[in-house]
Amino acid sequence: MKAVLAALASLLFLASCAHESQWDQVSVAHKRIHLAPCGATPAVAGVAGVNADPTEVYLGDWLVVGVCQLDALEKTANAEQQPITLFINGIDSGNVPAGIDYDRGTLTFVVDRNESNKGLWQPLLYDPLFDRMTSMHISVGIKGNKPLPRAEHAQTIVRLNKLYLDWTSIVWLLLLLAIVIILVVFARRSDMLREAPSAAGIRAPFSLGRSQMAWWFFLIVFGYIFIWLITGDRDSIPPSLLGLMGISAATGLAAYAVGTRNDRREAQRKRLDDEIAVVDQALTDPAANRTELEAMRAKLVTQRANLPPFPASAGWWHDLVRDERGVFALDRFQMVVWTVILGGLFLTSVIWELTMPEFSATMLALVGISSGTYIGFKLPPPK
Repeated sequence: MKAVLAALASLLFLASCAHESQWDQVSVAHKRIHLAPCGATPAVAGVAGVNADPTEVYLGDWLVVGVCQLDALEKTANAEQQPITLFINGIDSGNVPAGIDYDRGTLTFVVDRNESNKGLWQPLLYDPLFDRMTSMHISVGIKGNKPLPRAEHAQTIVRLNKLYLDWTSIVWLLLLLAIVIILVVFARRSDMLREAPSAAGIRAPFSLGRSQMAWWFFLIVFGYIFIWLITGDRDSIPPSLLGLMGISAATGLAAYAVGTRNDRREAQRKRLDDEIAVVDQALTDPAANRTELEAMRAKLVTQRANLPPFPASAGWWHDLVRDERGVFALDRFQMVVWTVILGGLFLTSVIWELTMPEFSATMLALVGISSGTYIGFKLPPPK
């Protein structure tokens, strides 16, 4: 386990140090760009990226756009007091040039996704795992106006690679894998996901509340890293997920508080064992009152036999859906089903739409009712 933790620390260090600059590649893109012959009016003469294939770009890349009559376009933009922006598939992305080269007649943009153009990027980035490439028609124009036309024979189409894997991404994916390994190892070797505590020689059952906490912890960490690696968005967690994590944490805490009665049972069992041992020791004394001691011992043995047995694990799935008596519990099954459904919706939104879902107040109330019912059934019956 120490080796796993050391590896995790190393991955965190490497990920924090990882960075890549593409400024030096812009000049290469200028050399690769093929500009079509220009006419008398502003038009897009060609585009090129900074990668080995100049027609392939990633989110966050530099993109060089050749513009015919760039001076005239800029004069018009200044007269209208509007910036020149990058158009993708005929839609204004809002991205302004990061550099202008009047000699070459080119504009340099960052292919950027931000708060104002998320609607543009959502269909373009859809399903990055199974549909990695999509075509984009590139143009430029004055904000609020139509994009410039394409010059004759100009190459203005680039392919967006939705999933960029460099060594930085690999480090973060390995970090995610390390988190999974740690969760699995600790879940198997410790009582991290079990009803606290285990008795000597008996593994306590897995806790539904703690398992739900681990479930949402992993999903949100996975979703955050996955979205950040592809889009660069570092603020992707919506407020409703904080409420969901709060409900999950409260459920786990309440389940732990109710589960501490096993502590009291085990302490009482140990106390009775100690008292029986004392009586047995006293019975070895020839001068002892054997009748009184044997009656006392019989009483202690009866009390110990009447203690509820310490619950033992019957397997992860069995423990989640069955109560301490081993009976299939509807309240537990209901909580498991809704947790899986919401988790499936979460994963679908993250993987296909690159956004964490915003669960409504109704959905959060449903989760709260399900969790409250589960806790209510765990409470001991009134005497």
